[in-house]
Amino acid sequence: MKRIRAAGTLVLCSAAVLLALAAGCGGPSPKEQMQTYVNDCVAPVEEVNTAFATVAPALSSIATAKGPSWIAASDALSKDVRDTRTAVDHFSSITPPAPLKSAHDSLITGLKDLAQAVDQIATALKNGSYDAALLTGPALTKLLDDGGAARRAWKSVMVKQAKDLGVTIPWKWE
Repeated sequence: MKRIRAAGTLVLCSAAVLLALAAGCGGPSPKEQMQTYVNDCVAPVEEVNTAFATVAPALSSIATAKGPSWIAASDALSKDVRDTRTAVDHFSSITPPAPLKSAHDSLITGLKDLAQAVDQIATALKNGSYDAALLTGPALTKLLDDGGAARRAWKSVMVKQAKDLGVTIPWKWE
């Protein structure tokens, strides 16, 4: 009987210790979650900045001359597509804090759509199809606007959350 009582006491004490430990382990604070998210976003933000900075010059070079400039523009746009898709992969691997989930998902969708449109233009130029590249141009302009809007919306929500939590953002959108 003493053994059963001792075993019961041991089980109850163990359960009490486990409950006490679990109660103290609430996970990272909202500030810590935001700081982790901000730190995780450094690389993809730089990739997006690089891609967005070179898309417009590459597109404007299309109109200046035919032939070799198309190939150069196609090569530049293909690099932008790779940079954007790398950023999408990075953003997709990051788990945002709950208040940023919707904006984070919209950013990824906007960047995917942009990469697809730029890829179509790059392929058309590489194949010497200036007309096909021009037909995609208005769609690209809309996607650049939409992508820019998704970036601004994400940045707005993120900056507000970071500021509210006292988290510093170490980068900026170009």
